[in-house]
Amino acid sequence: MTEGKMQMHIALLRQQLKDHNVEPVTVDQALDEFNDKVKMTTTKTSVTLWVPGESSLKSLIPDPNEYAKRV
Repeated sequence: MTEGKMQMHIALLRQQLKDHNVEPVTVDQALDEFNDKVKMTTTKTSVTLWVPGESSLKSLIPDPNEYAKRV
C-alpha cells in the first residue's frame, strides 16, 4: 500500500513539473542518482538506507511512514 501511495505522489509531482514546462528526471536518471548517493547496510532482520554527507536531497526525501498514516 505504501508503495502505491508513493507512486501516486511521484505522479502528482511529475505532473506539477510538466504543468510548469519542466521535464521530470527519467527513471534511469533517478536510479543512477540512487546508486551514486544512497548507502545501504543490511542485517538478518533489516535494511537501512541513508544519504551520507551534506546532500541537498536529504531534506527532500520523504519518510515512508508518512504514507502509512492514512488508509
